[in-house]
Amino acid sequence: KGKQMTYNEAIKLYDGSRRKMAEHLGLSVQGVQHYSKNPDKELPPARDFMIKTKFGITDNPKVIMTAKAEVEKA
Repeated sequence: KGKQMTYNEAIKLYDGSRRKMAEHLGLSVQGVQHYSKNPDKELPPARDFMIKTKFGITDNPKVIMTAKAEVEKA
């Protein structure tokens, strides 16, 4: 399970706009401002979920398998 986003991580997705973030989350700009007071603290799970859903961010990392064959001279 991934960790929740912090305010600093989230606000970047909104181009640094508290107003955009507030509108999307159904909050007042003051509500968003409240999160900005502790910018490195994780956002509440519901807010984190809403933001990740809007931007299509998944907590399931994509696994990419690669195979490399090493050839050594005998």
